[in-house]
Order: sequence, then C-alpha cells, then structure tokens
Amino acid sequence: MLLNSIYNLPAIDLINKIPDNFVDLYILDPPYMVTNQPWDKLDAINTELVCQLHRTLKDTGSCYCWCGIGEKSNNLLRWLPIFSEKFYFKDLITWKKQRGMGTRRGWLYTREECMWFVKDNKKFIWNDSEQYSDIKRCKQKYGYKLKNGKCCDDYIKSEYLRLTNVWTDISETTWNTSKRGLVGKHYTPKPEKAISRIIKCHTAVEDVVCDPFVGSGTTAVCAQELGRNWIVGDISSEFCKLTSERLGLFGGECNG
Repeated sequence: MLLNSIYNLPAIDLINKIPDNFVDLYILDPPYMVTNQPWDKLDAINTELVCQLHRTLKDTGSCYCWCGIGEKSNNLLRWLPIFSEKFYFKDLITWKKQRGMGTRRGWLYTREECMWFVKDNKKFIWNDSEQYSDIKRCKQKYGYKLKNGKCCDDYIKSEYLRLTNVWTDISETTWNTSKRGLVGKHYTPKPEKAISRIIKCHTAVEDVVCDPFVGSGTTAVCAQELGRNWIVGDISSEFCKLTSERLGLFGGECNG
C-alpha cells in the first residue's frame, strides 16, 4: 500500500489492501444512487465494507460519511445502522447549501448530511483549536475579556464563535464551475472548505487520510495542501485521472 497514491479500484478492494490500524481519518462520499451515471448505480455501503473500515482505522481515528435524507435520497436511514454495528455514532452534520435543487412539489431541497463516527469514544482525536469559525463574537453581547492578548479562561477560550453541527458558511462547488478545472467533469464535488475542516479537526501533519470514493479528487487535494498523507481511490478511471490532474501528477496514471 503506497501513500499519496490514487487507486482505480472499487472501495472494498482498496480498503482490503490497507494494513490494520493504519488510517487516521476516513472521508467517504459513496454513490447516492440518484443519477443515471454509471458510477452512481451501486450501493457500496454494506457490512463487509464497514468491517474493513473498522479494521484499518486507528483507535484514535474518525470516519465521516456523506449522505442524504429526503424523498430522493434517504441513504442516511440505510447506512446509519450498518455503521453503528462497528462504530460509535458521534454526530450528524447538516450542510446548509446556498442554492436549492430540484423541481418536485414540496420544500426546496437545500441540505446534505454527513455522519461522524469514531472507533473509540475515549481516544478519538479532536483538535480544539480547529473548532472555531471565522466569525468574531460580539464583545458587547458576550462580555468576554482579554488578558495579555488572550481570552481569559473565566469567559471564553476564543474570540471567535465555535462551529456547530449545522454548517451554513460553505458554498457548494457546482459541477459547472471553472475552479480547479472541474468544468463538467463531476456532478457532485464536495467543497474544499468542508473537507479541509474535517481533516484539520481530526489529524496532524503526516497523518493518513483515506477516501475510497474520491470522485472529483477534493480529499486528496485538501490532504496534500495540509501536509497529510493520503490514499484515495475510485471505481471510475475517469475520476482517478481527474484527481491526478488536480494534484498536478503527470499523465494522470493510477495504481491498479
């Protein structure tokens, strides 16, 4: 198993190659089975896959899995019990998108979910310094005081507001945006801000981040920029090549 490599393999085949207790953080974005694309046809989350995730994740590690809840995609309801057989369910993040989608009769759909699991609820890594937003607290409202340039423990730990499990500060990366060469190449790329946030909260430099459904390559790009090691893969050779191109690897070649 080579670090900082792209594998053109089904997720289960990639994870089977990984040694025990090797990965610090998994970020999963499995097929939702809501489009007519060939890569979106298979429900890849099952007991075998989750058992292998558990085997390869460190005791201090976390596992995030993007999912949906609604009429069109209710995979959250299917996947949560499967993950809960092996992992401790920690939280559910709701990403409030900036744009609505869909034309069905009903409420405009502007949300996407991400489940957070840990292998050991007493040992998981949580970097306190990364849990704050870019928004400063209102001094008049919260009444905090600073001492020697630092916030007094009697009041607050930071002059910035803590992030919650509802993310309203992240715009989606649409499939027709020109940023990082994603024009028309992927329907559902995750924003770099969201992926980087997860990586920074649960890992340190040179830790191992793995995404076996890498799609547009965002996890690899963010891990590389943050100085983490990464292992990514996808069943689609086209998406493996896209990931390679975004990383600036010559030729866009992948490991088999």
